[in-house]
Amino acid sequence: MPLLDRVSDWQSFLTLAGKAELALLKKHERSGRPLGVVAFAEHLEQEMGRLLRPAKRGPKPKTK
Repeated sequence: MPLLDRVSDWQSFLTLAGKAELALLKKHERSGRPLGVVAFAEHLEQEMGRLLRPAKRGPKPKTK
């Protein structure tokens, strides 16, 4: 069942969240990264055929 069908009043639902939970929601909303356990993110990546989690930063090492 879609989340929109589970929550009828989002303002009340989000009022129940603490400051730390709201900060986490906002962080993931800004980054566009999925919020959930690693297995959830991995499942989404497989379904979409692309990386959703942050990749290793910096240039790729040169191959010999």
